[in-house]
Amino acid sequence: AGAWPRRRMRTWLLVSWGIALPLTAAIAAYMMAAGFSLFSVTAALALATPLRPAMALGWVCLILLLAPHLGRLAPRIAAAGRMAFTNYLVTSLICTTLFYGYGLGWFGQLSRWQLYPVALAIWAGMLLWSKPWLGRYRFGPFEWLWRSLARGSLQPLRGSAAN
Repeated sequence: AGAWPRRRMRTWLLVSWGIALPLTAAIAAYMMAAGFSLFSVTAALALATPLRPAMALGWVCLILLLAPHLGRLAPRIAAAGRMAFTNYLVTSLICTTLFYGYGLGWFGQLSRWQLYPVALAIWAGMLLWSKPWLGRYRFGPFEWLWRSLARGSLQPLRGSAAN
């Protein structure tokens, strides 16, 4: 990560987002103008799918360009990335509990703007717990389980990720 020269990352950020952002914005504007009808959402999904690699490349370049300026936040983001599988599954568990009927049943109850604090809280939780976990253990719990299953034997878990 970060092996590309900064100039190349800036170039790819500008090229990828220069193409994908205006098109994505146009698709979003169409969806909003159509009142998020089933057809508009389905069409938007189909039209936006080819743009996703360019958007992802832009995000990666932006994050790598900003990383040196993130200070104490950078190691927390790195730790969350090292535990991506665990954080994905925990996020899924939290969100299904919040939004499905067996939990709080918030699906369709919150506006788009009310969802931002929920997403921010979940993201903050990932950043708060991932670094201390990896300070004690080599892997996230599900990364460890997956690695153990793939290798056919229990892998060592104790010891910090830095070891």
